[in-house]
Amino acid sequence: MNTKGIFRFVLAAAIFWLMAAPPVLAQEAQQGAQEAPPTAPDVPSAQEKSPPAEQPPPPSQQEQPPELAPGNTRFSLSDTISITLAPEWRLVNPGQARPPEGLGGYAPPFHLSALLALANSDEGSILQLATSDNPLLGHDPYWLDTQMHSPSGSGMSLPDFLFYFFLPPSVSCMDQVSHNLANASRVSANDASSPSALQVFYACPLGETLADFYASQVSAGITFRQSTTGGSHASGAFSEFYVAPMEQVDTGSMTFFVFEAQELGGVTADAATHFNLPDALQGATADFFWAIGALNPFPFAASASPEASSTPLVHVAFASAVVGRNKRDEFVELLHQVQTR
Repeated sequence: MNTKGIFRFVLAAAIFWLMAAPPVLAQEAQQGAQEAPPTAPDVPSAQEKSPPAEQPPPPSQQEQPPELAPGNTRFSLSDTISITLAPEWRLVNPGQARPPEGLGGYAPPFHLSALLALANSDEGSILQLATSDNPLLGHDPYWLDTQMHSPSGSGMSLPDFLFYFFLPPSVSCMDQVSHNLANASRVSANDASSPSALQVFYACPLGETLADFYASQVSAGITFRQSTTGGSHASGAFSEFYVAPMEQVDTGSMTFFVFEAQELGGVTADAATHFNLPDALQGATADFFWAIGALNPFPFAASASPEASSTPLVHVAFASAVVGRNKRDEFVELLHQVQTR
């Protein structure tokens, strides 16, 4: 082959290779794409993004402990127990010990420690908070209900709680009892409340305070009884009461067992004058409440933890005069104002 023929042959081969190269390159590129590792998925657009996780509000917007309403006051019973009340409530001198010296052996088996006494002169109401040990261990609500509805003077009735722990005889009355003798009289044969042979009654002198008024509605004085077997008993000379069924009130962190005693007699005109009561309270009836509470669960059962078993009970007592209804709603609202921390 001459030189010109060789040149034509080389040129034709080059053109043929160029025409065949694109498919081959495309095939190699496709194979390379199949062998390459997978890439990360596309990031969704702003419209496709899921909403961000909910973040807690800044401290200024987080739920805070309830603040005092303007004018309200927080009264502390202890480092851990307090009550928030309207501005009409004022601290008052609790006066006599609970129970008074000389009557402790006849009172319900609770030992009160801290005590807070308050009065609302505008409404004619008084309030008391106290703590105590827990003699209810080993019992239950049904047992407590039965005891609180036992006859007055039995030692565990609701009137007994009112007499020994809420509205006890005054210091002057106890002084009179300890320094004076009274004529003894035999117990009426019709009185089956106690097998007593002799009894002595002391009428307590009364001041003009709200507490004195309500004390007069619970008991007119102190009755001492000497039994035929040599034992003695001291209790109030109780008025007649209707004791309502027990109610359980849960306030969140605490449970209260609530008892109510309504005096069956009305406020006389003489009593209203002596105690400087509003005219609207003439003919009203005295309404008394006692609540026994504790942190949940209420410690009726003994706990393996000594600390839990020794958790103190909280007592809330309330007295008010009312015409034609009771003060149950007002008292329950007061219970909801008791706070623990």
